[in-house]
Amino acid sequence: MIYNFYNLINIVNDKMDSLEKEFTEFTVNVMQEMGFEPLSAKLFSIIFLEPEEISLDELVGRTGYSLPSICNKMRIMESMGLVKRIKRPGTKKVYYFAEKDFIEMMKFKINVAFEKEIKPAKEKIPAMIKKYEDKKMTQLERKRFKIVKAYYDQIIKFEKILGKFMKMVDDI
Repeated sequence: MIYNFYNLINIVNDKMDSLEKEFTEFTVNVMQEMGFEPLSAKLFSIIFLEPEEISLDELVGRTGYSLPSICNKMRIMESMGLVKRIKRPGTKKVYYFAEKDFIEMMKFKINVAFEKEIKPAKEKIPAMIKKYEDKKMTQLERKRFKIVKAYYDQIIKFEKILGKFMKMVDDI
């Protein structure tokens, strides 16, 4: 069954109370401004507002989308750290949960940025810089080298900023 965004809102809104509707519309708008497509934004909102984990089957039922569509979106959101996948012992059912503490969510995103970009850059780029800094290069290669060096310098500066920010957050 194929639904457009407005059908999706109507299907989900039919099953929501007023606060849930308003918060979901807010969340969907914010996430779309951040580049998420409507279904992922809607799924995140549903999961975020659930006090406990929610089953994959319930997400299918609440959105009207197929199980493969929901699974695909959930895999992406899980890889981004937006939701956590939970399997209960003795069952094959899959559940999802979203962190409710905004500060913890932001700390997690910062840690992901560190692990996925800052740490690898610090491990690999110094060797690149050392390898090419004294080599004879064309004008284009020299410009590219400067871009890589500037990127690395900015990574180091940003890591310091993140470190100070994380200390401030931990002190809250």
